[in-house]
Order: sequence, then structure tokens, then C-alpha cells
Amino acid sequence: MKRITIIISFFLSLATIVIPILWGQYQKEYKELTIEELKRVNTNELYGKDFTLFINDSIKMNNGTIVEYKITNTGNSTLIGAGAQSDVLLPFNSIPIVGDSVYVKLESTKIAKLDSLKHLEFKQIRPQESIIVLCATANNTKNHLLEINDRDIKNTNIVYRDYSERVTTFDKISLQTKWSQVIAFMINILLLFIIVIMHITDVSYDIKTQKEKFFYIGYCIIWLLSSLYMCSLPIRWLL
Repeated sequence: MKRITIIISFFLSLATIVIPILWGQYQKEYKELTIEELKRVNTNELYGKDFTLFINDSIKMNNGTIVEYKITNTGNSTLIGAGAQSDVLLPFNSIPIVGDSVYVKLESTKIAKLDSLKHLEFKQIRPQESIIVLCATANNTKNHLLEINDRDIKNTNIVYRDYSERVTTFDKISLQTKWSQVIAFMINILLLFIIVIMHITDVSYDIKTQKEKFFYIGYCIIWLLSSLYMCSLPIRWLL
């Protein structure tokens, strides 16, 4: 009975590591773009009221607003923006992201580009890939300068995060991944609880052979690693 207890608890400990990995591999496809506001400044704060800034040598930017955005694929599947399998549901596979009164510039990247109409074009954006977009307007505003209509990209959720928001690791992952991690976490906590109960009721296992000794040491190492991993998960969510 004591030997069986060790064997069962060993495989339960191993399961606390394997379950999250398998869950992540086989979770349902989920498409999501997160638009995160990195910086928001007023031109008067940068240069003072006596300094006049022009965009394209014509648009006066007194008391204007400059915002830097980061667009990230926070889903678990690649977004396709070209070809017959394109997720973009607009002509020419280009997505409008700003209004006519907003100046927009895309940071140098191989992932995407802007066309002549200031629309966003891309071939593919893989999970966790991102692009940086700089927007400016002559108005002093708190509104979003960059917006993407979720109807323009097939079955894709669009999430906005303001500059004032504190963004944690848990915030950055997609809704689908959040559910999978939380459920896997609860299952593993239950498994660890079962292991502890088994040892409380049967703690005096007599190790007789060298083989049993190595097996028990290996079990203790796996149990310790799995316990540390699961207990640290909520802390890593908050970072």
C-alpha cells in the first residue's frame, strides 16, 4: 500500500506539469488583437506654448496630441492578411485605422505597412508579434486616435488598453488563454491537495533498496518543482 501511494503521487506530481502544457497545445483557436497605448503627450507639454509644430509642413499642431500605440496579436493563431485565406474582410485587404484628421506613421517593420490611404496592410501577424504606430492630431483630445473595427477582421476580438492602465502579464494574454490557465491551475491545485492527503495518511514509507531511493528522490524533485510552479503562477500573473 505504501509503495502504491508513492507511485500514484509520483504520477500526480508529473501531471501538474504535463496538464498545462497539453492544455495549451490543444486549446481552441482564438483570434485577438490588443491595441495598447504606450505614450500620450500634449505638444505644449513637449515644446511649450510658444513653439509651433507642423505636420507635413501644413498642419499646425499647437496644443495637439501625440500617441504611441502597440498593436499585438494576443491570440493563439496567426492572422492572415493576404491571399484567399485572408482574415481581412475588406477590399484590397487593407484596414482603416485612423480618421482623416490624424497623422499616422508606422515604425519600420517587416510585419506590416501603410498604404497611400493610411490603411494597414500585412501578410501575416503571428501570435505575440507586434507593431508600433505613432499617431498625431492637431486637437487636444483624450479619445483613441487609432481604432480597428472588429468587423473588418474575421472572428477577431479587439482589446484596447489606455496609457493609464497598469498592464499585468495576465492582462496581456488572450481571454482563451486566461481560461485555460485558470482551469489548469485549479486542476493542478486539486492534484497537489490529493498528494498531500495521501502522504498525511501514509507518511512512513520504508526505503529499502537503492532503486527505491533514487525513485523517491526523483519523485520529491518533481513534486517540489510542480509545487513551486503552480504556487508561483498567480504571482507571475500580477507582474
